[in-house]
Amino acid sequence: MPTKARNPGSNAGAHRVGLELDDGSCLVGQLLTFNPDPPHTGGRELVLTAPLSYRGPGAAVTTPLESLVACVAAARVVAMTAGSELAADGAAHPHATVTVPPG
Repeated sequence: MPTKARNPGSNAGAHRVGLELDDGSCLVGQLLTFNPDPPHTGGRELVLTAPLSYRGPGAAVTTPLESLVACVAAARVVAMTAGSELAADGAAHPHATVTVPPG
């Protein structure tokens, strides 16, 4: 069952995250929900909401997306960076990336 992301601060529920995907691209947005089930159960995904931005594999520029919601299979996420660890362009600051085990 998906779990809503929670932030005890004044902006409850708003966690800005950057997802590095298995093809080298990066998707940045507000984490809306995630599925905390173990990897072997299948169907794990993260749902991001606007503002969303995308950087293609090997690209230097992050492009804003018009989409309001994006759903990413957890198996495609190589690394996730959150909150203050993100640079203005959505890239991770050096040494800030948390590796997510394949699932």
